[in-house]
Amino acid sequence: MIESLVSVALLAVIMLTICRFFSNAQTIGTASLNTTELYQDARVILDVVTTDLRGATARRDDIPGQHIYFHQPDASSLWFVAVGDAGPGARSSLIELAYRFEENQIERAFVGDASTAWNIYGQRDDASDQHGYQEVADGIMSLEFLCYNARSELYTPSQTTTLPVMVVVSLKMMDGRSYDFWQRLPQDKREEFELKTCREFRKTVSLGGRGS
Repeated sequence: MIESLVSVALLAVIMLTICRFFSNAQTIGTASLNTTELYQDARVILDVVTTDLRGATARRDDIPGQHIYFHQPDASSLWFVAVGDAGPGARSSLIELAYRFEENQIERAFVGDASTAWNIYGQRDDASDQHGYQEVADGIMSLEFLCYNARSELYTPSQTTTLPVMVVVSLKMMDGRSYDFWQRLPQDKREEFELKTCREFRKTVSLGGRGS
């Protein structure tokens, strides 16, 4: 009887160890998948922003008295005109583009000449004046555009016809599962969770200060 009890106890210990091993392995695997997803999402976001910025243009007197501006309303917004694929039926390759940060989302506006809102010579005092915003991604904790001039000085371009020499795009974000959990947390618990789960990503885009 004693030998049977010892055998059962040993078997229970072994089974518990195996269960813990598989539970830990599953936790590690899930965390790895979440991290992979996060880095993939960040790369896609930064690739979209980079492509848009590399097509940016700014011109004084593109036609007499009409200028094409590059404008940064605030640290988390940009408005500019870029050369790109405006879509079917477009007569012009110039597109109005804007980015903004709203309620843990990056939003992007894309306006081609097929839209009645298209006005590449317009000034934008506020990026919210732009039409056609659509969500790019959520789970974003911060978005910042850092513009540098030819002297490598940080500045805020305002209704300028000269592009920055360089734009650094910086964002903090968390993976989808963590973001869902963060939304359910009380306000006083969110900051601590952000510090544990958020990752910061940065991309430098060279514009060369083109324009006039």
